[in-house]
Amino acid sequence: MTEDHLGPLYLPSLQRGAAYLPGPGYGFGLGVAVRLTEGGSPLPGSRGDYYWGGLFGTSFFVDPKERLIGVWMMQNPGGRSYYAQLFRNAVYASLR
Repeated sequence: MTEDHLGPLYLPSLQRGAAYLPGPGYGFGLGVAVRLTEGGSPLPGSRGDYYWGGLFGTSFFVDPKERLIGVWMMQNPGGRSYYAQLFRNAVYASLR
């Protein structure tokens, strides 16, 4: 479930471009975005971490390397990505 199931994408319509939902540095498992390598993503985390967010603002992430789970719950469809990223950045900042 937490391994990349897309692999290399050969069809031009499926390329991991700007509209690719999990974002840069992530593949897609069975229902979650999975980080493929260290770096490559603006989000803090480790290789193998995974996350997903709901439409109205709920979000979760799991980082097995750091033994860390984060759950963010709110009802704000307009600010869902902003607050979820802010929450994740604050959690990782508290670890350093």
